[in-house]
Amino acid sequence: SFSHFDTLWSGWRLIEHIGGRQGDKSEKIIKRAAFLSHDPERTEILGRHLLERRNKAIHASETNAADGEEVMFQMRDLISPLLWGFLFNHHNLQTKYEFWDMLDLPPDAEHIQQQISLRETGLNIRRRLTETVAPKDSA
Repeated sequence: SFSHFDTLWSGWRLIEHIGGRQGDKSEKIIKRAAFLSHDPERTEILGRHLLERRNKAIHASETNAADGEEVMFQMRDLISPLLWGFLFNHHNLQTKYEFWDMLDLPPDAEHIQQQISLRETGLNIRRRLTETVAPKDSA
């Protein structure tokens, strides 16, 4: 029979697979899943909760069949936005690495705009420096 632990374990393996490179920390993958959520803070809390449940189930063999359905719905809530974004690629990203880089952005528009402004400033500085480099002596 398929237990709620199997659901939790399978769901967690899926989120690790679509949420990042092998070796990426669980906290980073949870933040990535939260980026595509309507409520990133709630999703991060949910992700940490499920990670803790998974770890307890693995290391301490703690399982509680009574809340199995709840765990399945929580896992669905965590995975769905990430899976949808990964499969359908509505943003026309070229690689899964671009997808993950996008998910590493801050979860609010104001902070993303600040990063864009900083990058534009940095780009302008580098362009000016490149243009003003003295030509190398050809002698």
